[in-house]
Amino acid sequence: MIRNLVLLIVVALGAWFVLREVRRYRERRDRESETKRFAQMVACDHCGMHIPESQAIRVDKRAYCSEAHRRAAENG
Repeated sequence: MIRNLVLLIVVALGAWFVLREVRRYRERRDRESETKRFAQMVACDHCGMHIPESQAIRVDKRAYCSEAHRRAAENG
């Protein structure tokens, strides 16, 4: 009887340890993929809206969300 109880405790502790490590691995993997998924954002110099840097229209060091805002900024 005691032997079965000790065996049950050892199995329960082993399962708890394995599940804890799996959870940590998943959290670490999700955190890493999250940083890769989100792009660097820049603010439009005309309206201030934030857009992904890859979609921004760049003129020198300025970024714009659309061609219309680029032209509007040039015209004053």
